[in-house]
Amino acid sequence: MNLSKPLLLVFTATLIPFLVLVMILNRAGSQTIDVESPATLKTVAVTPLKKNQSYEKQQLFVGRVEPRLNAALGFELTGLIKQVRVDEGDQVTKGQPLAELDRARLLAQKKEIKARRTQVQADVQLAEKTKRRIRELNQTDVASIQDLDEAEETANNARARLQEIEAQLTRINVDLDKSTLYAPFDGIVSRRFLDPGSVVNAGIQVLTVIQTQSPEARFGVPAESLEQFSIGQTINLHQGDEQVKAEVKRISPIVNPSTRSVDVIINIPEAPHHWREGDLVYWTVTQKVEKEGFWVPQTALADGRTGLWTLNVAVATEGVHTIQQRLVEVIHVEKDWAYVRGALNTQELLVIEGNHRIVPNQQVVVQEINREMPEYVTR
Repeated sequence: MNLSKPLLLVFTATLIPFLVLVMILNRAGSQTIDVESPATLKTVAVTPLKKNQSYEKQQLFVGRVEPRLNAALGFELTGLIKQVRVDEGDQVTKGQPLAELDRARLLAQKKEIKARRTQVQADVQLAEKTKRRIRELNQTDVASIQDLDEAEETANNARARLQEIEAQLTRINVDLDKSTLYAPFDGIVSRRFLDPGSVVNAGIQVLTVIQTQSPEARFGVPAESLEQFSIGQTINLHQGDEQVKAEVKRISPIVNPSTRSVDVIINIPEAPHHWREGDLVYWTVTQKVEKEGFWVPQTALADGRTGLWTLNVAVATEGVHTIQQRLVEVIHVEKDWAYVRGALNTQELLVIEGNHRIVPNQQVVVQEINREMPEYVTR
């Protein structure tokens, strides 16, 4: 019995700590810790969502400046260019002579025709005198009716030849006038193709004259967008920092088969002087689209499945914010913002920063940031 007492003491000393440990573990297992310590939770930046009934999207059209009038000038005659009086960049006024053909041949023909006219005029005078004499003799039965008829026919033939000569002389005068090119309107010489000494055929272009005042711009607009425009509509064109008012002048009834667009011609009455033919100008058109959705920063979006995107919202439950992931569809993108629709509600807290550090169902501490939306989102 004396040997069992030390063994009992050892057994008791070993059993008591074990029982205490079991009791502690049982007590800990019977309690559930639902909330992590605030010190261990991640902080995420959030902003309240706001539902919109519509959004505006901007379309940028690029057009090319064109002169309102553009004349390709050439002679209607074949000949040798004697003189070109203007060069590229010269200002011209309506009716100003610009170039001339050598007229020596035409002047010689005119001189020849005038001589023939003098001869035929003399023939007409002689035929008229002869007709009067025959008529007098016929009245005294000295000349027959046939003689009178022949005299009248001779006079008629002489007058017909004179009319033919006059027509030839008129044609020569017209050709002499057409041997000079005149400015069809006030403008500027944009191209000069030929120089003196060149032989040209009829219709070959010699000069191009354009009107620099009140130019136009030609835009190719998709056919489905034409309903936004009407003739006489006032618009704004811009090039760099410059912006000018313009007016829709006409809309082509034909669809370009290669670009599938329709030409819209814009009149620019107050175009800056340095806007030249061929310059590019820009036309921004704002279109309102009636569709519900939310504007969110693109930094809040992540790739989803089946063509959709995901974003995270922090939902408050029992005083703690828990991350929930939502699938959304991106409808429109404007610079750094996207217009989306999906299972979202107004005033839900959208996580805008730190998405890469969180996962769904994670508890977080939120820091609300009222991010100011840019003008192109709030307009």
